[in-house]
Amino acid sequence: MPLLFRTLFSRRTAVTVMAAMAITLALAALVPEHDLADSVELRALRRERPLAAFIAENLRPDHVARSPVFLALPALVFVSTLISIIGRVRGEVRRRRARGDAALERFRHRVTVESPLSPDDAIEAAARALASARFDLSRDGFRLGGSRGAAGFAGSIAFHAGILVTLIGVSISGLTRANGEVLAVEGFPKALSPGEILRTARHDDFRALDGTILGVRDFTAGFSRGVDPVDYAVVVGVRGDGAEGERVVRVNQPFSVEGFQFTLHRYGYAPDLVVTGADGREAAAGTVVLRVVPPGTEDALPLPGGARLVVALYPDHATRDGFPGSRGMTPINPFIAFRVERDRAVVGSGTVVRGGRSEAGGVKVAFNGLRYWVSFVVSRDLGLPWFAIGSALIAAGLAARFLFYPEAVRVDAEVAGAGSALTVTLSARYFPALNAERAGRLASVIEAAARGSRGGTA
Repeated sequence: MPLLFRTLFSRRTAVTVMAAMAITLALAALVPEHDLADSVELRALRRERPLAAFIAENLRPDHVARSPVFLALPALVFVSTLISIIGRVRGEVRRRRARGDAALERFRHRVTVESPLSPDDAIEAAARALASARFDLSRDGFRLGGSRGAAGFAGSIAFHAGILVTLIGVSISGLTRANGEVLAVEGFPKALSPGEILRTARHDDFRALDGTILGVRDFTAGFSRGVDPVDYAVVVGVRGDGAEGERVVRVNQPFSVEGFQFTLHRYGYAPDLVVTGADGREAAAGTVVLRVVPPGTEDALPLPGGARLVVALYPDHATRDGFPGSRGMTPINPFIAFRVERDRAVVGSGTVVRGGRSEAGGVKVAFNGLRYWVSFVVSRDLGLPWFAIGSALIAAGLAARFLFYPEAVRVDAEVAGAGSALTVTLSARYFPALNAERAGRLASVIEAAARGSRGGTA
């Protein structure tokens, strides 16, 4: 049992587990995060490639992060790290209480210093010099032992504590993280019920938004050379739970609603269309959300009887080489090119400008107006504050560890002629190649003290 315990919570096991977590998350990042359970694509994938369908259903990031097996991995690393911290602290406390000879590291450098003083007086002088260099000392006869770098030890503990806080954040993030998308059209307030959240596999995560009304108006987009986007902005109104207000929202300027962060993500055009059949009945009417950006991109509107209206929108229409095009993205002269398809066969095509009507393929298309639609990425991750605190502790701990690295020194005095010889041995865990330089500086300070003169700094 002790062997199993040591193996299970060893550093090697912890590193292996963290590598397994990283690999699993890297693979999960390749799988779409939105719900595919009822999609036509996934049903076809189940028939044709069952293994790929299994991966798509079970290796989604949200599914992996909340699985008991995955949550057990950071718990294992947490316990291993906590055991390591306890062992380090207990060892340091025992060392300080014992105040015995400081343990030297594997890499050492030795320098011999001669002194006209007796061994006893020389060791006293060396003790004063080392104390001025902030070494914590203990003496045993003609041997002096000491160490410094307590801040480095504290940095090591802070580093490991940062790992613990980060691991807590991993678990909290896995249990609370939610990502989705909300689409809103200018002039049409939207109730943010969980079912209205798109591109998510866990609609229940957004129940806190139930009862909130989101509205958008006055969307503007800035372009360089008429086509390269430089800025998006929209006026957003939010009502719910007694809160009401409007704000101007731009890209990379998120706002919060009920603990969720909303970030302006993309936009598109929503034309007001009326489609009338050959019998004079309306086949479709209303504001249609189309994904027709950039100009020339096609989207489709289903019609009764299995037909569909395929649409391409050009915001600022201009004919180029006999083909429709757009001078820019601002809807100055919007123009729609459409075709009617039945059973995948084109039965008619036409064009229509804003405010106009056109007939083709047995249907009449009226283009009455144009609005914008915008989408917001909706996210929540209660683990982020833990990640921030953990990262700060890790950074501060590493800085303290390497700036105030632990050093151990041992000074042995013996009779040499009319005076004494001091053997100074220095070791440090980090940067052992610099031990000779460190030992030389320390030896010069000790030598100056042993000769009764003033030396440099150690």
